[in-house]
Amino acid sequence: MTGRTRNIYLSLGSNLGDRRENISKAILELSAALKCVPVKVSSVIETHSWGFSAPDFLNCAVCFAWNRHYRNTPEKL
Repeated sequence: MTGRTRNIYLSLGSNLGDRRENISKAILELSAALKCVPVKVSSVIETHSWGFSAPDFLNCAVCFAWNRHYRNTPEKL
């Protein structure tokens, strides 16, 4: 099934190394894996770890326009 565009929303987060760069790289790698480009990226927010002790996270959400059947979504994103 192709032609109908659906949105895929993914939540991303990083708490190690260059957190902002890690998120940027993840968006590029996801774009390549999904064979589509992000249509929206939320603001990046900083949050504390919850339930365990770790460095603070940077988090965001990304929306990809997807025009293939959901069964064609890569198993490993």
